Amino acid sequence: MQLIEILASDIGDDFTTEDHLLLIGHSHAGQLYALLTTLLEDGDRAGQLLDIARQAGHDSDRILGHLDRIRRVHLDIATFGMPPRYPWGGQPDYTLRHIVNDRGLSWSSTPSYVLLNDLLHTIHGDYVQQWGREGTDFPAPSDLQGLNEELDKVLDEGVSPSKAIANLYQPERIPSPYGKTLKIDYDDSAGLLPNCIETLFGHGIYTRKQTMLFNTLLLVNEFYPS
Repeated sequence: MQLIEILASDIGDDFTTEDHLLLIGHSHAGQLYALLTTLLEDGDRAGQLLDIARQAGHDSDRILGHLDRIRRVHLDIATFGMPPRYPWGGQPDYTLRHIVNDRGLSWSSTPSYVLLNDLLHTIHGDYVQQWGREGTDFPAPSDLQGLNEELDKVLDEGVSPSKAIANLYQPERIPSPYGKTLKIDYDDSAGLLPNCIETLFGHGIYTRKQTMLFNTLLLVNEFYPS
């Protein structure tokens, strides 16, 4: 809700779909953009989310007004290391790119992200992107459990050890059927010495200073090639 308010405040009365707004999200920030596109689509799932927002004390009329303002522009959305989680809305006025640190190596019958040596040396790339799938949420505080249970019905099952374990054996790393996923080897794997802490298990490489120029050029080429 705070994201929607901020975006709406940045969009002027004279903005049109010829104007582009670039949104960049690392890790689970991508889930916020998935929620945003779902609300912009204004389908059944959006209605359910707005009902939950009302229960949480938000002014739904104010939210709807903000969403109308956001629909004036074309959204360019880039996610970095976003785990496959929430569904995306199908509304047309956004372009989506997912960037995943992935080395393109073949998978064995035992996933590399649960083998200790591979994990310590980040052999396959971004391990947190794989671990953050459905079922891996922390339990909500007691005063929010009811709202969380309602959200689980709309989005995914947030706390489920069985689903979390099952998802470890899903090698596909594409965060959503919408947009395009770019699997990029950020060359942060290690040789003899472990590097999992330094690279945050391959998940922190996107935000390092040495990758900023590459990431910027990547987004320019994907969204604004002219």
